[in-house]
Amino acid sequence: MIASNANWGGGARDPAASEAREAFYRAVQKAVDDEAAAPRENGEAQ
Repeated sequence: MIASNANWGGGARDPAASEAREAFYRAVQKAVDDEAAAPRENGEAQ
């Protein structure tokens, strides 16, 4: 779980910080999705 608030990195008022935050969220979501899709030892997805 990721908890955040709108003031992280300057909040939504700072376009560069907003994009960095969104890129971080996308990277975390991709890592979670990749792990969930990885085959288990028995060959089934999790």
